[in-house]
Amino acid sequence: MNCGLDKKWIRSYRAFPVKVLYFSIFFLMLRRNAYAYIDPGSGEYILQMLLAGLGGIFFFVLRFWSRLRIFLSHRNGHREARVQR
Repeated sequence: MNCGLDKKWIRSYRAFPVKVLYFSIFFLMLRRNAYAYIDPGSGEYILQMLLAGLGGIFFFVLRFWSRLRIFLSHRNGHREARVQR
């Protein structure tokens, strides 16, 4: 059964993000001089975004791990495995 999509089109559709990545890297390598600088305010903002991202990832992993541990403890029959904080 053919829905109008052949395998060649699907393969090219899946390869699209990789092609965009290659084009972006190639385009960035062609740049010569930007004649710009990063002032201290921009550097602080970049650092703040980086730290906020790392904190978010840490919080997500911590919540996921605690929920997984609770789920597995209920599965094994242990009801009081929650950590008191």
